[in-house]
Amino acid sequence: MITAERLRQLLTYDPATGIFRWKANTNSRRAKTGDIAGNINSVGHRRICIDGRFYQASRLCWLYMTGSWPTGFRVRRINGILDDNRWTNLALRPA
Repeated sequence: MITAERLRQLLTYDPATGIFRWKANTNSRRAKTGDIAGNINSVGHRRICIDGRFYQASRLCWLYMTGSWPTGFRVRRINGILDDNRWTNLALRPA
């Protein structure tokens, strides 16, 4: 599982927009510095592949901003829009 330190090495997160961007080129031919990270899955959640593992962007937002995983909780969007990962739109609920 990725650490907050590793996440911050690879990505920037803008809490006002909810968007993650790559800080540095990765081994991927697709991801370039400044590109928006991840894609939208079939359910509507943004997911980001880091070091060969997929993570929901909402959970990465929590890790990025607080330094810890929301263990035992789900990250929900207050407005119900699954790709709206602005910090002010995220809240925890018991899993």
